[in-house]
Amino acid sequence: MFTANDILKRVSRKATHNLSIYNIDDNKNCPTGSGHCEAGILYKSKSTGAIVSRSLDHTSFQICPSLEESDSLESCHSISSDSSHCFKSRLQSNYYNLEENSSWLFKSITVALTVIPQGMAYALVAGLPAEYGLYSSFVGPLIYTLLGTSKDITMGPTAVMSLIVAAYSQSKYPQYAIMLCFCCGVTQVLMALFQLGFLVNFFSHSVINAFTSAASAIIAVSQLKDILGITVALTVIPQGMAYALVAGLPAEYGLYSSFVGPLIYTLLGTSKDITMGPTAVMSLIVAAYSQSKYPQYAIMLCFCCGVTQVLMALFQLGFLVNFFSHSVINAFTSAASAIIAVSQLKDILGIPHLPREFFHQIFEIGHRIEETHLYDLCLGSSCLIILLALRNLNKFDINSSNKSMGWQAIRKSKWLICTSRNAIVVLCASAIVFILHIHHIDPFRRVGIVPEGMPPLAFPSFSINDSHTNFTVSTVEMFESVATGLVIVPVMGLLESIAIAKAFARKNNYRIDPTQELFAIGIGNVVASFFSSYPITGSFSRTAVNSQCGVATPLSGVFTATVVILALLFLAPFFHYIPKASLAAVIISAVIFNFDYKIIFHLWKVKKSDLFVVLTTLITSLVFGIEYGIIIGAIVSFAVLLGPMANPNIQHKFFKDTVIFKFGSGFFFPAVEKFHDSIDDAFYTYRKSGSEIKLTIIFDLSNLWKVDFTGVLSLVETYRYLSKAGHTVHFLGANFEVEETLSNELKYFSKSDSSSILIHSISDCNAKLNNVVTTNL
Repeated sequence: MFTANDILKRVSRKATHNLSIYNIDDNKNCPTGSGHCEAGILYKSKSTGAIVSRSLDHTSFQICPSLEESDSLESCHSISSDSSHCFKSRLQSNYYNLEENSSWLFKSITVALTVIPQGMAYALVAGLPAEYGLYSSFVGPLIYTLLGTSKDITMGPTAVMSLIVAAYSQSKYPQYAIMLCFCCGVTQVLMALFQLGFLVNFFSHSVINAFTSAASAIIAVSQLKDILGITVALTVIPQGMAYALVAGLPAEYGLYSSFVGPLIYTLLGTSKDITMGPTAVMSLIVAAYSQSKYPQYAIMLCFCCGVTQVLMALFQLGFLVNFFSHSVINAFTSAASAIIAVSQLKDILGIPHLPREFFHQIFEIGHRIEETHLYDLCLGSSCLIILLALRNLNKFDINSSNKSMGWQAIRKSKWLICTSRNAIVVLCASAIVFILHIHHIDPFRRVGIVPEGMPPLAFPSFSINDSHTNFTVSTVEMFESVATGLVIVPVMGLLESIAIAKAFARKNNYRIDPTQELFAIGIGNVVASFFSSYPITGSFSRTAVNSQCGVATPLSGVFTATVVILALLFLAPFFHYIPKASLAAVIISAVIFNFDYKIIFHLWKVKKSDLFVVLTTLITSLVFGIEYGIIIGAIVSFAVLLGPMANPNIQHKFFKDTVIFKFGSGFFFPAVEKFHDSIDDAFYTYRKSGSEIKLTIIFDLSNLWKVDFTGVLSLVETYRYLSKAGHTVHFLGANFEVEETLSNELKYFSKSDSSSILIHSISDCNAKLNNVVTTNL
């Protein structure tokens, strides 16, 4: 049985089990029998009818006389229905009532599921590692449970507080924020002890509202860069459509090539930064090998490219890309950028139907310059100037020394605008075209109608049968038309992607698996071909955006693909208004900086043989086309590489009756002839001197890191020939592999022990030859 004193004890420790609770707004209008209770919360025992009243400010309690049910509840109900002064509230204020509030555990879990992701996110807003958001989310609720008076409030990190912490603890060290938390708590406790809570009343609602709005805007802008896929998609949509035109395909094929690759790479790739899709160089290669108005060529090339890359991954052939030197790749990329930039001048100038060859294009542009379309020239030039200006603006920090929240928001807004410059310029140019079109003015050349919706899911076609034009191409003819492209396209795709992945892995301090990368690229091309894609690879510009955003996983590809798919589904009708001049400006601004003219001056001072490789690759790519330039460049690079092997540095020196032959490096079959020439020169000098003394001949192999069968056979034959002539021959300082190969070959011919012929060290040689080696090597 609960008396009034029992109720007071239970209410004081919030154990209100077996109590009925009534909220009273105005006790004057709610009769309580002979006693009078203040307005507040009325507690009544279900068994004895004892009543305790708690005031609205929760600072005082009052014991009320016992009430009959008819005198209290019925009166309260009647008054509540008439004047809303008294109402019954079950469970509303009694959150400790286990019997009547059985879902408290579920509600607590719901709050936890909210605070965990929010806490981690708010920690990032504060400039701290994500785990500090969780550290800040469990102590506060425990302390508030013991000391707080609100039944609803939940303590923990918030967006505004995180932004303020970021402003005052501008450091990568969390100790600043932790110290700030301690000092904040001490200050708040002192304010409570000295009854200074009234000071918050001096902050008006207008000030608080404006502050909260500004903080929300700053936080939203600061997080825009982390909507990674959307940021990349703002780049890939205009770039993809532009690169499709470079490949000689309709603009929509650039979008078809932009969503499958990122999805596949998200599942299989090992680089967190790289983003897959159409690129300028790959588009140019596709244009070279699929010279047709029929997209089936490019789609078939995508499928075959993917199959080749998958096979290379399965057979661990990724090392083959190492045989393409930096000089070849650099020159090839420079040539490709020059060809692409010149090819886009026709859309900037509005001169149609130019030839594909580089120098022919330049000649035709000069010959037909009077055909320039003024509107396209003005629009294209304006777009190009804006793109280059925004690109340069992105390199400069605006008032970087000022770390205030306002300046941070300005700098991040600047970054977002500059990063999305392609989309912004194309959107503005399209808006101009649309407005003029409404007024029946169409002065610009446009990309044409882009089909709405997803591309059809179909197996790539290996033949063409156009019933409208009676044009037919068999499977054999299609493969013959792409010819070496079946090798060059997958290799160049791998080169471009692996080079980008390695560069950003070094920059962001992680490692990639080249074989797995090759497999991911290959599967991406195979699957993408089923969605009408042309060959894709890693994009440097879009990967740079990912890296600047600070991505942690390849998951951003999912968001990129989603935005591209949505664009295909809902924005395709508007792509009709995109002017070709704006896309040409996008392409030119993207590729002109890939032309590395500085390497020519660099190699002139450092390595002229590599300069020869660069110039050969560059010139042949411009004259004959990049599909031939890359092959010729690789051949010349191999020739430069093998040159020293065919002409090794073999020196000889006489000392009395001893002659020493010293090898420079490896000894392979191309060097055999040079080795015999060195022997002949030495003995020509020996015979010319008129000496008849039998010589001690030492072949110093200490620098010889490897030898092939032809090389070792030449050494053994020379040994046999000189030994028959009466000369003494020794081989000095061979490493384990060379010594083993040489020893086996000597045993095969002489069937004798080779230990007396092979000398391991200079000291052993000195013991036999009276220090002649020490004084002459």
